[in-house]
Amino acid sequence: MQKMKKLSALALLGAVTVSSTATAQASSSEAGIQIPLVQVNESGFGDTANTSTRLVRMTPEIGAEESALYAITTNVNGIQLWKSTKKVAREWEQVSSTALTQDATNVSVVDVSLMDEKLYVLVNAEDGFEVWQWSEENDWVNVYEQHGSNTLASMMKKADGKLYVASYSTLSDFAHMYVTADGSTWDVFGEVGLAADVGMVTDVAQFKGDMYAVTDDGRVFRSQDDGPTFVLAYTSSVDNASFLVTRKQNGVLYFGGSSASGALLMATSNGADFTTVTQDGFGNSENTAVTQIKQKGGRVHAYMQNGSGFEMYRMTNPRDNSSWDLWIDAGATDADNTEVTDVVSYRGHRYFATQNSVDGTQVGLHQLRAPRVQITSPEKGSAHAVGEITFTGTAQPGNRVDLRQDDETLGTTIADENGEWSMTITVTEAGTERFRVYAQYLDDEGNPMGRLSHSRAISISIQ
Repeated sequence: MQKMKKLSALALLGAVTVSSTATAQASSSEAGIQIPLVQVNESGFGDTANTSTRLVRMTPEIGAEESALYAITTNVNGIQLWKSTKKVAREWEQVSSTALTQDATNVSVVDVSLMDEKLYVLVNAEDGFEVWQWSEENDWVNVYEQHGSNTLASMMKKADGKLYVASYSTLSDFAHMYVTADGSTWDVFGEVGLAADVGMVTDVAQFKGDMYAVTDDGRVFRSQDDGPTFVLAYTSSVDNASFLVTRKQNGVLYFGGSSASGALLMATSNGADFTTVTQDGFGNSENTAVTQIKQKGGRVHAYMQNGSGFEMYRMTNPRDNSSWDLWIDAGATDADNTEVTDVVSYRGHRYFATQNSVDGTQVGLHQLRAPRVQITSPEKGSAHAVGEITFTGTAQPGNRVDLRQDDETLGTTIADENGEWSMTITVTEAGTERFRVYAQYLDDEGNPMGRLSHSRAISISIQ
């Protein structure tokens, strides 16, 4: 079992606002501590060949023995499965005795999905792709596969109560899609209408009653009334456009990908009219692609692939995609984190997984619940001479921490980016003295949560 020591957190979260035009440039501003970002695994889980990770939360409601956060890694020597059962996933143990991980030819994790209390994992093997299913009854079972003809999978996603898988050939421009409602019976989907030169379907989404499929050459196809026939709905005019991911939010369908000038993000509210949110990575030419589109609090979060460390932009207003703020840059915990491969909420915290080909994949934590304020020194009941006494402790990074005695505030400080704080006071009289520290909770956006606060008290002897 791995147990992580506390790592320094980079909270490069600022108020960089950009416009929706393709030529907009991000203005710089001083970053402030708002959401602590902390690495919670050993890089690569101790194996640098683990270069990327997909995350999934398992609960007793779907048959798991206990709640756990699972990490499934891409590894040229065979994928690995790790889990953490802690409330905050800082300790990980490898799960090795599974049919999924015992086949060393399964080297790349494409997607994970939950459907009908079963977990599905799509992997690319050395000679094709396989869909694995986990359930309480059957443990790990290979439920679908395609081998040969240089066939690889490009995506798996649950939509409209069904599971969709797309594959492609490395030797020809032709994509296939498969669909299942139960994990056992698989049918070809969308064989009619997807142009013969469609090389790769990268994502699908159910939107306003229709199924949409996006491709790596900047096209959007629509299958009306959940039928098997696709029609071309949109072709991007942006140079070298490629769509990779989709996201529905507030009645809008977003398409993320790449273009000749940088990361590309588009949107439609009706499936017919498409607008460009950005085609140049929000003004940063090193942002080459949008690889994840998530939401929190009604706001869309767009994660950018960047060779100098991924970036994340958040909509300023939940109902207006014309203004975005830079919230994370430089790969959060490591500049070698060039891409976010997954984002999952688990037990009140939001975790992100990264692509890191140098040190190995990392799992990071957006700490959404405030850690309780603690006093690490002096120790409870310890004896001290009259004079200066230094109090140290931990709290949520960015917390204001007050040291009080009775109703008097003796000192105030701010917990640093590692959540550490320190204050020195002068005591002039001997006796047993009781001190209390208070820290006001911050919400997931770094704002004080009204009157909510937490405190810790100790008594010490002054001699």
